[in-house]
Parts: sequence; structure tokens; C-alpha cells
Amino acid sequence: MYLGSDKYGEIKYVDDVSRLLTELCGERDIAVIKEKLVDIVLFIRYELKTRGSLKGIKTESLGELETHVIKFLASYNGHDFEELYHLIYELIKQIPKFNIYGIDITELRDIAHDFEAEYRYDPVFGSIAADIRKLTHQHLSDKVISKIEKFEQFLLSDKTSAMIDGSTVYNVSKEAKEDLLESEIFQELLELKNKLKIAWSDRGDTKNGMSREEFFKVIDSNLSGLITDEVKTLKNYEHFLHHLQRAKEVLKDKEWEDAAIGRIRYNLKKLIEEITLTETKNKGELLFRLITTDSLLEQIAFIYYSNLVNTKYKIITDNTYIDALHLLVDLTFCVRAVGHGTKILGRFALLIERILLQLDSRPDRIAHFPSIVEAMNSELENNFLAIKELYYSYLSDRDNAPALTAILNNIIREKTTHVLGILINSIKNYDVRKSAEPYQQILDELKNRGKLTIKDFVYSFGTDIDESIGKLEKIEFMGGKGFSQIRNSRILRSIKLPNFDVPKGYGFSTLTWYHMQKGFFTVDDIRNEIFRMIKNLEKRTGKKYGDSDNPLLLMARSGSVVSMPGILDTVSHIGINKEIADRWSKNLKEPARAYQAYISFMLSYAKSVLGLDTEALVKETGFDSYVSVFREGLFIMKDAADAIFQAIQEKGCGAFIPDDPYEQIYKSAIAVFRSFESDVVKKQTIHLGIPEQFQTGCLIQECVPVLSANDCSGVFFTRNPNTGRIGSKYDEQIEFSDGFFGNVIADGAITPGNTEDFIRLHPEHYEGFRKFKYVDERIQRFPTDIEFAIRGGVAYIVQSRVLKQSPIARIINSYEFYKENIYTKYKLIKRTAFGLNKKIIGTYLDRKALSDAPVIAQGKPVNGGAVRGRLIKDQNSISLFDGKLIFITESNVPPKVIMAENRFYGYISKEGGVTSHAALVAIGEGKPCVTDVHWEQNKEPGHEDEIIIGSTVLREGDYITLDANTGMIYKEDIPILEVSVVDSEYKEIKDAILSVIEELVAPVEQY
Repeated sequence: MYLGSDKYGEIKYVDDVSRLLTELCGERDIAVIKEKLVDIVLFIRYELKTRGSLKGIKTESLGELETHVIKFLASYNGHDFEELYHLIYELIKQIPKFNIYGIDITELRDIAHDFEAEYRYDPVFGSIAADIRKLTHQHLSDKVISKIEKFEQFLLSDKTSAMIDGSTVYNVSKEAKEDLLESEIFQELLELKNKLKIAWSDRGDTKNGMSREEFFKVIDSNLSGLITDEVKTLKNYEHFLHHLQRAKEVLKDKEWEDAAIGRIRYNLKKLIEEITLTETKNKGELLFRLITTDSLLEQIAFIYYSNLVNTKYKIITDNTYIDALHLLVDLTFCVRAVGHGTKILGRFALLIERILLQLDSRPDRIAHFPSIVEAMNSELENNFLAIKELYYSYLSDRDNAPALTAILNNIIREKTTHVLGILINSIKNYDVRKSAEPYQQILDELKNRGKLTIKDFVYSFGTDIDESIGKLEKIEFMGGKGFSQIRNSRILRSIKLPNFDVPKGYGFSTLTWYHMQKGFFTVDDIRNEIFRMIKNLEKRTGKKYGDSDNPLLLMARSGSVVSMPGILDTVSHIGINKEIADRWSKNLKEPARAYQAYISFMLSYAKSVLGLDTEALVKETGFDSYVSVFREGLFIMKDAADAIFQAIQEKGCGAFIPDDPYEQIYKSAIAVFRSFESDVVKKQTIHLGIPEQFQTGCLIQECVPVLSANDCSGVFFTRNPNTGRIGSKYDEQIEFSDGFFGNVIADGAITPGNTEDFIRLHPEHYEGFRKFKYVDERIQRFPTDIEFAIRGGVAYIVQSRVLKQSPIARIINSYEFYKENIYTKYKLIKRTAFGLNKKIIGTYLDRKALSDAPVIAQGKPVNGGAVRGRLIKDQNSISLFDGKLIFITESNVPPKVIMAENRFYGYISKEGGVTSHAALVAIGEGKPCVTDVHWEQNKEPGHEDEIIIGSTVLREGDYITLDANTGMIYKEDIPILEVSVVDSEYKEIKDAILSVIEELVAPVEQY
């Protein structure tokens, strides 16, 4: 193979490699050294793969190669050790070792010559003797070893004829075989083979036949005469020697697994790194021998651990889990020894080792393993990509690139790195199976209860009661919202916050609909239970359902195990009709509020129960959105209510909104249950690993309508979801709106007020939320997202759930939790392990190209980044366009878009803030998002496919450039730059977390 080099010339023979290494001895540019080492490694591997040997101008060239590698190592000053070590390791691993084992190439060649001379005219063995002599001249490689070994096997067999790697022997008598086997020259030939086997001892599977004694003999010979007093003073020498001696003792009666090969190699690599930074005598040869020693250990580890991982640990059970983690630790040390992985990968292994040592006294810490293993998997995958990128960057414009690609794959696959990847997947599969156990525990508990009725699937919540359902009081049984409301009720009771409450209500379990379908009870039983709930709620609230003076309004809320924003249905303001709204309005200080509640009910019912497009319905009445309707006075709102009702009757295809409040609540609840049956939801649950029995629960709870312009709805984020707190005046982030129900914020239908506005307008409630936050964060042990409604001065906690955060925010807030004693050191690492060694990359527009690019619109940036993509407004258009897509919406992000998140790279919303549905989806996916963007769909006949952003007319599929760092939108193609986020405060926090890891692993670092 010919590899071109602008600076050093081409590589054609082993002699060129030696020349190149000599040139590199004076090189200090790490990029140049790296490039040339890549070329050398690819050349050697290509030659060995395609020719089976290394070709030199003369046979002695092989021995000279070893000498030049040693000289290069002697000149290397240890700079950028982690970057270069895996290349140095690969180079040494692939070449033969003659000189360090005292093997004379001339002597080897003479043995083959003598054998051929003695049997040149022998009619039986003359031909193969000549072939061995020629092969020795050409290769001195595995081919010679293989040929002699197969020849010996033939002589020891009962066969009289054979084809031995291209050489034919036939009609060989038993006597001729015995004479040759006993001859002195054949014994010398076997000695040649054994010496070559040692010379190539760290390639292929030749060490499979070595006994443990032979193995350690080779290691000892590697180090013989080089371990001077100077070397013994190095701090890592004693640790390496200790583990090597321990392994020798262990292997007298145990297996390699018990010898902890990885720990030996971990300390050996540290010794190697220490030597590279010194001017130790015989530095080059010492490094060469130490790396050769490790390459032998690598082969033993690869063979032995491959067998273990593919047999004993192929499917991990409770009985083998801890043993698998011990093996994971040792394999990680092996991977680090060959220069793969990062320092943090090794730190995670040491952390697992520390936790394993503590399990007897702290069995609860077993819960930390899955997140650390997941982080290790991410580290390993990133390392695979980094290695491939390194080699691929030097493969451009080469005709033999396909062959080199195959070689590149083998660089990873034939090492313990590949074995570690397999083991991690097995452990992850075990963790997935274990994560399903809470579901099975719920099912087992229900099974133990005997005959089940609808009452076994019902629970209650509110600050006025404190009922417990025992072992079923878990999120898997109750769903996220129901579990949250019980927790919130208990928090408020315990801290006795004045003017804070939780809407009173009842919940159906996530298992209700499945068990109804299986015949445990009927849908009529669900109906009757709902009516019983209403009677109890009337007693608890002092209101009458269906009453027109002080009506009890209800909500039917979905609540699955995992939050699915915008996918499952909720119906609000149930229990109202035109007659009730008319009579109720006469009792209110702001009469239009009754019709605001009525319209809210009709729209949510039409969407969730009847499946109608409510945005289109409102626009048919002449209004842009329902928010525009709610800003009108009583008489216009009454007319709008009649128009919306009439439009629903016309669009409902025979279905309609019932006047009977009891039919309203029943059909709403059934619609909530059935919203889990969509294909989108089914795909989501399979992806999340939720068993089919666990669908959505349904909460039947009081609805607190907006009755005054001072009533407020909003979301209280206990920590900033985007930045954690960097660049923010307050730890919390609040978005709210006075005079509107909470859905306007979630829908992105308005631009909400901010934290400062809330503190100014609602100071007492702000302080109350901070007190609630203090307890809530310590119970959930995460930053939380608190949905609230302030009505008549009372703040209702509608929901509290774990906050979706950006990677930066998650790391920053986790460290804050640690400093606030919410997290232990182990919990801190568990929460941040995923991103400690990742570069947080931000995308930005190239400012140099912005001067001539007109801005077509500007909105509110809520999740940063920049992207260019095709504009999409209809979820049914996804398949029509290729490339990156940017979704534009008036409010919600529809289910098909959420499920196709790998296609969408940015989001634009007409209104809303960081709590809008579009923003939450974007934050969850880590995609750029801009809200509060003025855009319209063209209503002129024949132009309905046009999207007008600002004054620019676009169509679906048109390209735009979205800058969510500034909120600007451009039509022009502007270059996008990727920049690592290195904010000084963020870096300080990451460094502090890494220091915590160092503190945790210190006791086992030198174990």
C-alpha cells in the first residue's frame, strides 16, 4: 500500500516506516505526529491483512523497525499523552519483537537455510524445505509459524500425504517422519518457530497455546535488566509490581477473572505515562517493553473476557449482576490501558468499584449503578466515534479506503473495548428488565386482593382528606398527576401554608381501562363511580354540580405514568351549558366570566371528545383565537358562544355537546381513557417500556374557573430550565397570566408575564411558592415544574412534576442541590454523569454574514441555538420533504411532530413563553425555539398554502434560518457555527463536580 505524505514522502516498505519514525523524533507539532502515526498504523495493518506480512527491502528491515520505534519513544516528551497513546500502542502491538527477546534474524534465516540444504534432494521433504526457506526470507511472520506448526502436526499424525499451506508432501512413511522429528535440524526449525512466536506474541491468537508459566516468563523477559533503581523510585512502579505479583499468586489456583488483569494494566499504563514525562535511562526501550507487556495482557484479557461476556454474562440475572459489575470495572481498566476511552470513563469505573465495596453497609446505593453505566456507555460510544473520525480524516481521496475502513473497524473490534461495549449492553438490558419490576409489583398486589371491582382502582386527593391506598400508592398505579396531587396535598398540610390549596378530587388508576376491557367490571361501573365521586365532591366543596347559582365545575384530566404533553386529552369546565352560564353570569361581578368558562368547556370537549379542530372552529366565528374571544365583553362573548356551539353542531357529524352535565362528565372521562389508544401513544409507551396494562388514569377534580381579572394562572419553575440560573436574576422562573385559565399558557396562546412581574403583582404568593418549593424539591429530589391557579386570593397547586431541563441546567442545578444538602455526593454524580465529559455545543449564526441578511421576523428566544431547515405547519406534511424541518405553530405541537422528533430541528410558536407547549417540547428535545412570532396563514382563495411571516410570503417546504439565540428569523442561508459552551461559571461547576468524583474514588484509586 502506498500512503502519500506532503512532508515526509510516501510509505511503501517497512524501511519507509523506519525513516518516517526517524523524522518524527525531532517533530514537536502534535498534529503532525498524530497524522503520521495514523498513516503508519494503517500501512502496517493493511500489509498484515492483505499480505500476511511486512515487506522490507531486506529481511533485516523488520528488526530495524523495532529499533526506530524505540528511538521515537525515547524522543517523545509525553505531551498530549492521551491523544497519542492509542496510536503508539497500536504501532507497537502490530510489529514483531526480535531485539528485545534477543532473537537474531540472521540466525533464524540460517536455520531455514540449513534445513533446506540438508533436505534439498530429499524426494519427500525437499519441496517443503525449500518453501520454508523462501517464506523465511520473505516474511518471518505468522505464515512461517503456521507452516511449521502444521508441518509438525502432520509428522505427528497417521496421515501419509497432505497439503500444508501450499506445500505438498505425499507417500511419507512412518520411519521418515520419526527420523525427521528426531533430527537436530528439525529441532532447530521448531526453535525458529517458537522464537517467531515470541516475536509476534502480542498479535493474533498465538498466545492461546501459552501456559501461565510461559506467559509470565515472557513478561519477565520483557522487563529483564531494565528495572533499575531509577525506575523503582517512580511512584507508580510499586503499584504495578504489587498487582503483577498478586496475579501470579492468584493464578496458581484461580482464573484470570480473579487476577484482575485490568487493575494490573491500569497501574502499568500510569507507569508508562509517568516514564514518558521523564528522561529515564533507556527510556525508549523501557517504554517499548512495557507497552509490549501490556499488549500481551490485552490479548489474554480479550480472549478470556470475551468468553465470559458471551457466555456467563450474555444474559445477566440478579445472581450475576454484582459479578458483572466487577468485571465491568476490570474491563474498563483494560480499555483505558489500550488508550481508548477518556479519563472520566476510568473514574466512573473506580466509582462503581467504591460503591461495590460499600454495598454490605449501604445496599441502597445499588440504585446508582444504572445511571453510571449509562454514562459509561455514552463515553464509550463517543470514543468509538472519535477514533473513527481520527482515522477517517486521513482516508480521503484514497482508492483503498474501503479496505482501510474494514481495518479501522477491527482496531476496535479485536480489543477489550469491543468486549466492554457488549458487557455494558448486557447490563443495560438487565437494568431495563429491573425497571419493569414496579409494574409487576402493582399487578401482584392487585392479584393478591382477590376479586377486583371498580373501587379497587379509585383513590382520592385534597388537603381536606388524608387517605392511603397502601402498596398501590405509586406513580405506576396512580399516574403522574394523581400521585402528584396526593404528594402536594400532604406537603400543604404539613407546612400549613395560608391561602394555598389543592383542587379536591378523585382518580381512576392507570389500570382502569385495561381491566374494564378484560371484563373485571363494565363501563357502566365507571359511570356510576363517577357519579358517586360527584356526590362526594359536592359535600367536600359546598357546591352543587349542575347548579346555576354557584356551580361545581369539574375537569377530566389524563394522567399516565410518564408525562406526555399534548398527546393525552384533558377536558375542563365540565358541568356547564348555555342555561347555566346565563343564570350564573347574573350572580358574578364580571358576568362575562361565566361565558368564558362555557366557551372553554365547549372547545375542550369538542377537541377531546368529538375530535374537532377547535382553532378552525373559532376562526369560523370571526375571531383569530379563543383568547381574542375572552377579551371581549359580555354580549359579544354570548354571541361568540352561540356561534361556537352552532359550529360544533354542524361539524360534529351527528355528535354534539350534551346539555346534561352528567353526560358531559361521563363522556369526557371515557374520551380521556380512550386517548391512550392512539397509534402515537402506543408507540410512545413501547419506547418508554410501559407495559400494555398501564394506560392513562383519569382524574375527576374540581375546576377552579377564572372569575376576576385578578385571578391568575401560571407555571412556577423552581429552577431555570434553560440555564440553571446563569444570567438570571432569580433562581426560579415564572410565567403567568392574569384573567385567563392555565391552558392559554400551555397552548402558547398568549405571551405570559415574567418572574419580576409576578413578584410585583403577587408578592405574598411568591413567598408561599418558595416555601412550597423548599419541601417539594426535597421530596422529589429534582427541580420541579409547578402548575398553579390563583383564584380569589387562594393559590391552587394544580400539578407538580419533575422539570424538563437543558443539559447545562441539569448539571448546574444538580450541583446546587448538592451544595444545599439535597443531594449526596453519589446522587450528584448519578444526576450529572451523563454529561460531565461532553462538550455542550451551541449553534450560532456567523455574525460576519448577517450584515446583508434582512430579518423577516423576530420573536422571543426561549431555547437557544441556530438551524436552517424547511418550514412545516401541517403534521401531515412531514413525509413530503426531506432534510431538516422547522415546525411553525399557533399553539400546540401535535403528536405526529413529537413522534417525529428526529426530523425536526427547530420550533416557532405564534405566542407563548418558556412554559408554552412548543417551548417545553423544544427544551425536552434540546432544539432551538422562538415564540411570540407574528405569522398568519393566507386566507385569500387560491393562496391558502401560503404562510406569511412578518411581511414575507412562504410556503411549506421553503427554507428559513432560525436564530433562537436572538429570536431572529431569516430567509437567507446564513452559515451556522458550532461553538463549545465554556461559560466560566459553568466550567467552574463542572470542575467542582469532577473534584467530587476525585474525592470519591481516591480510596480505591491505588487499591
